[in-house]
Amino acid sequence: MTVDVSVTTLADSEYTVEVNQDERSTRHHVVVPQDFVDRLALPEIDRAELVEQAVRRLLLRGPNTTLPAEIDLAALRDEPGFLLALHNRMRHT
Repeated sequence: MTVDVSVTTLADSEYTVEVNQDERSTRHHVVVPQDFVDRLALPEIDRAELVEQAVRRLLLRGPNTTLPAEIDLAALRDEPGFLLALHNRMRHT
């Protein structure tokens, strides 16, 4: 299964993400609040990379067609394991 995730910055905390998976393309608006970034506790964060890794983590649950059009990472911060998994992904990029 081939997955291509493309991130475009709209503003400091807003992004458009296009996901191409199994010949299906979807677009998503992603919001990254500063407190979400702060909770990752990493010294330097490329926010576009953070968005890509967050979307890739969400894709582990199901195909791109199951992702909501609007994704606010603040809503995922208290989900068990999400921040830790994202922290680990960002440390290894």
